[in-house]
Amino acid sequence: MKNRAAVVLVQLFVCACALPEVENSQPPSDAGAVSSAREHDARAADPAAVPAPDDESAKLPASDAGAQPAMPPASASVTPSVPTCRIEPALRDETQTIWMVVDGSGSMVELLGDKSRWVALREALLDNTAGVVRALDQVHWGLALYDGPVPGGVAILPDGGVLMTSVPPATTCPRLITVDPKPANFAALNAIYPLDPLGGSTPTHMALMSLSAKIIGAHRSDTDHKTTVVLATDGAPNDFCATGTGTEVVDRRPDVIAEVQKLAQAGIKTYVISLAGGDHVLSEHLEQVAQAGRPGQPAFIPASRTELIDTLREIATVNPTCDVALARALDPLRACDAAVQVAGKSLTCNAADGFSLRDENHLRLTGSACAEYQASPNALEVSYPCDAVR
Repeated sequence: MKNRAAVVLVQLFVCACALPEVENSQPPSDAGAVSSAREHDARAADPAAVPAPDDESAKLPASDAGAQPAMPPASASVTPSVPTCRIEPALRDETQTIWMVVDGSGSMVELLGDKSRWVALREALLDNTAGVVRALDQVHWGLALYDGPVPGGVAILPDGGVLMTSVPPATTCPRLITVDPKPANFAALNAIYPLDPLGGSTPTHMALMSLSAKIIGAHRSDTDHKTTVVLATDGAPNDFCATGTGTEVVDRRPDVIAEVQKLAQAGIKTYVISLAGGDHVLSEHLEQVAQAGRPGQPAFIPASRTELIDTLREIATVNPTCDVALARALDPLRACDAAVQVAGKSLTCNAADGFSLRDENHLRLTGSACAEYQASPNALEVSYPCDAVR
């Protein structure tokens, strides 16, 4: 009996050693059946020789009983998913303030088309039907009319006549007549804007200096409120404030440029409306002022009231970027981790027609993305990984 058991064990050992060849030469299901049959014969001969399968293995099909769980390759990495948080854009602040800085010197009586420069500009702003102040009453329109003293207290016109003005000669330098900006400001502007020029000299640098002191402190470049200065002038800057004798020969053009640069450094753009006509020297100066106020952009040179209206509309509606306030702060280092869509269209980070993060509280849309957002402001969707939201 012992010898027979030994023979069975030897046969089992030999079969076990040969099992790989059998498995390689037969389908996996047949190999499993052969293995199970042999284990059954061996267990019948000696139950202690082959261990019984555990409960879990017994529940598996014969072909899967010896299967191992699938493992990822050694080089693969498994990144845990990060929850995504949708961030609601805050209410848009589309407030825009435009300060009209208007030269009130005596030369503004010269013609622009079929009207004086003064009247054409006044009507472009305040005409009841065509004026931009009524048409664009959501804009915060402000006004600063300026002039200064002239030798002898009166302005001599180019033809030798004496200018009749609606106001007495200036006694301060500059004389600055202002209306603070606010929406729907037509009545206040219309009441203070005279029908004739102020009639004095042209201390443009001092007018800008006074205005800068008034508005720079109140302006914050980190908000969505935009402040713009529009300078409309036809004369070379001068300064009779110190002497009043008419002998002032100091070149004040660099002072005008310096004041415009100061505004630009505070985040306030200056647009220039050149009413210089055929004065090439003055036109060149006003181009330099325009470059200081908006690098790369020329002065506007309208030739009629209609062109003035078109110019003012263009200035009032220009908006090269869309800055959107966000309800939650974001990690600036994770700017491009966002999923941003406008009207269902996904935007690319830092693209010409995409989005960027201006700061932790503002998303900036550019190009066609900005235009689509302005057309459908409720169609903007912003999502960030939650660990990037503060």
